[in-house]
Parts: sequence; C-alpha cells; structure tokens
Amino acid sequence: MDIIVSEWERVLEGLITIGFDLAIIIAIFMIAKFVVNIISKITGATMKKAEKLEDKTKTQKIKTSMTVTHSANRYFIYLIAIILCLKVLGLGDQVSSAMVAAGIGGLVISLGAQSIVKDMIAGLFLLFERQFYVGDYIKINDYEGTVKSIALRVTYLDCAGKKVIIPNGSIEDVVNYSRCNNLAVVGIPISYENDIRKVIDIIQNVVDKYYDDNKDILTENRPVVSGVDSLDYNVATVSVRIETKPLKFWDVQKQLQLLIVEELKKKKIKLPYKQLVIKDY
Repeated sequence: MDIIVSEWERVLEGLITIGFDLAIIIAIFMIAKFVVNIISKITGATMKKAEKLEDKTKTQKIKTSMTVTHSANRYFIYLIAIILCLKVLGLGDQVSSAMVAAGIGGLVISLGAQSIVKDMIAGLFLLFERQFYVGDYIKINDYEGTVKSIALRVTYLDCAGKKVIIPNGSIEDVVNYSRCNNLAVVGIPISYENDIRKVIDIIQNVVDKYYDDNKDILTENRPVVSGVDSLDYNVATVSVRIETKPLKFWDVQKQLQLLIVEELKKKKIKLPYKQLVIKDY
C-alpha cells in the first residue's frame, strides 16, 4: 500500500511539475506576443504620422524602416521566447553547450535554415542599399507591382491586386520605376494607302500640343516622333517617344493614343483593320 501511495505521489508531483512548466511556457509566449503587438502598434502609429509629411521620399523611408524594424523585432523576440522555453524544459544547458561548441551561426545552419539566413542577410542589404522603399513601383525578377511591405526575410508586392511574397534571398534583378523618369512609347499603325509623311506631320502636331498642355507630368525633353519604326505586310508603324515623370507613362500612353486616333479620324486618315474576305463558290 505504501508503494502505491508513493508512486501516486511521484506521478502527481510529476504532473504538477509538467503543468507548472506548461503554464510558464504559455506565459512566456503570451508575453512575447504582447511585446510584438506593442511594437506593431508603435511602428503602425509612426507610419501613419509619416503619411502626413510633405516630403514623400522621407515618408517612404520611414515606412520602410518601420516594416523592417517590426519584422526584425518579431524574429528576435520569439527567438528569445523559444530559448527561455527550452530552459524551462531543462534543455538550457544542452542548448548553451551546442552554441558554444558550434557557434550560433553553425547551430542555425545545422538546423537546416540556410535559406532563412540567406533571406535575412539579403533583407539587411536591401535596407542598407535602399534599392526600393515601401510604396515604390518596382519589378523584381518576373513580378511587377507596388511594394507593400519589406520584412527582414521577405518582400511583399501588390501585383494588380495579387499579393506576391518574394524571399529576399531570391531577389536578383530589380527595376525601380519610382526613382527616375520613365519613357512612354506609343506605336501608331498606319495603312499604306495614306501619305505617310502627312500622317507623321499630323502626329507631330498632336504630340507638340500635348507636350505644351501637360508639362506638369512631362520632363523638359520634348517628345520625338521617330518616323516609321517597322513595316508589316499591311501597315507601317509610326512611333512616338516621350519622357515622363516617374509613374506617369501609363497615363501618357493612353492619353496620347486616344488624341492621335481622334485627330487622324478628323483628318480622314484611314486606320488599318483586319478584313475577312468570304468567297462564294
């Protein structure tokens, strides 16, 4: 009977210890989550204040710094929480010995996290080199969109309503459309039935008037009607090149195409179109 009571007491003591350890672990993660939420609120409030600044470049810099800060702190806080939990479970000495023997970097690599380390290091380089900021319209590899957030490990792009997550370590080619002037290129197909030189003069007049009326979105370089750029079996393509301020080339292309087509119709210039010939046998 004494043996049964002794064993029961030992089991009960073990259950109490496990329950106590589990409570501590839950408390550690709750505190970690609480701290992460506080940091998130601080960074979020900072970004909202930044939106009110007149200097938009400074606004983008602050937003970028805050998103990276939030990401880095989240990784750091949860890493500390995991280490504390291991100590609660009595594995602290083993973890410490492993870190001393292999080094923290070696331990991380031995856990199969080479890609994570690569992504984080790449994220730091992105921050220091300032290749792009939150809000920039960029092209990364084969994806093109607006930067929504830059975390320590990944970058988030909004690509026409689709959220694309790109690991920082896989970023190879970056084109930033928000940092420099853009070139709008408009190709106008013209039928061979028309006087091509006359059509080029008409297009030149439209482009010159558009330039004079829209200098707020265009650069000092005047647009160029480069003449016939290509010849097809039924059309000649006349190209217009006009330099715009950052992220204005879409609007300029659409507006110019509409104005040119409208003017050509007014001048009775025939525009090419596909014809379907049906023979009656």
